Amino acid sequence: MSKQPSLIQAVMPAIASLACGSRLGSLRWLSLSSLLLVVACDKETNNSQFITQNLVVPERNTPVYITDQVTLAGQAISLWFDHGRCQLQVDHPKLKREPLSLQPNAPCFFIKSPGTETVQVYQRDKVSRVLAVVGTPTTPTASTQRCGTEIQGIVLNAAGTVSVSNTLQRGSLRCADQGLDNAQYELLARD
Repeated sequence: MSKQPSLIQAVMPAIASLACGSRLGSLRWLSLSSLLLVVACDKETNNSQFITQNLVVPERNTPVYITDQVTLAGQAISLWFDHGRCQLQVDHPKLKREPLSLQPNAPCFFIKSPGTETVQVYQRDKVSRVLAVVGTPTTPTASTQRCGTEIQGIVLNAAGTVSVSNTLQRGSLRCADQGLDNAQYELLARD
């Protein structure tokens, strides 16, 4: 601050001598004003260094998104990747339901009929159907290929009730497009 008044006091006589109105005077006036502008900008740049701080960037939350879905018996059934967990959401036109947690880690996918993109549905008896969900991928490429090491069943009954099986098949790597046989569905339907 003490330099700025002394700089102005030093420049004032030069400004007074330039006010003669000649071309040379206007050229000097232009160069002097440019010099003052550069000095002022340099002063502001030095001050900004004192107020600069490191900003703390918050961690991003894991995204929440749908990994697979199917409509069955008028109900929209969705699998969600929710903070690393696999969630089952069932939307019924008349009923409000809370999401159900599944045991396999996300991402999870419905087992499809072999060679198709159609979700495989096992008709257990006259009143219940079973879907299978595969999850817990072993590698990042396994999740992009829709594969995992755990399979859990979802049972739907004629009244529209949806329940998650307590049975969990663990072991070898299974992919969603390989399908399951009836004996595996029977095991998944037991509680």
